[in-house]
Amino acid sequence: MHIISTTLPGALLGTVRTKVGEMNVPLAPGAIPKFGGLLSVDTFGGKALLEVDGPAQFAEAAILRLFQAEGWQGRWLETYGLGKLRPGY
Repeated sequence: MHIISTTLPGALLGTVRTKVGEMNVPLAPGAIPKFGGLLSVDTFGGKALLEVDGPAQFAEAAILRLFQAEGWQGRWLETYGLGKLRPGY
């Protein structure tokens, strides 16, 4: 296994911590700014849009972008709406 980076993105480090099981996990509320522009797309019932590097994104994609900027590799797969054997990439 090749690990490119083990550093968390600065925006996700936070100074507040919460206990999850045996671990103290950093919290970073409000670390990623909400998208302030206007869009004419469905946001799945009003799901919040965030802004990382310009475009409006859902939280899961915004967090992926922050990790990629720190040298991590990652992919986001969307599999809803296509059936079990036909994931969308």
